[in-house]
Amino acid sequence: MKIENSTNRNTDDLRRLVLAGMRELKFSKRKISEMVVVFKKGKDGIIKGRATLGQNNVEVFLPETFNQLKLAFLIEHEFVHIIGLNHEEMEGTFYRRWKFADSEKEARKFLKKMKWALPYLNIRKAN
Repeated sequence: MKIENSTNRNTDDLRRLVLAGMRELKFSKRKISEMVVVFKKGKDGIIKGRATLGQNNVEVFLPETFNQLKLAFLIEHEFVHIIGLNHEEMEGTFYRRWKFADSEKEARKFLKKMKWALPYLNIRKAN
């Protein structure tokens, strides 16, 4: 796997989060070795991502400050594109959700699904 990082965040921390997301989705060792994940500086204060169906490249755009749990969700969402699902095929699934926690019950459900990411949510600023 190759990580390219032109943000203000620590590359090793981003790499740990990305690998955890790949393991969560049960990517093969071969698939992991072929992946390229590029982190770029976001321009409008919103975390964004881009992946092409069935390819091995993901781009993530990070603003200066961001919610790290939302970053983990975005990475997982983009990896579902890598697996081969488009947005229409994600309808009704966890991966299509962009609205977070309308209620305390929804927040608990979201955290339960994202528990794989919790140990990796200390993404430090780069030195």
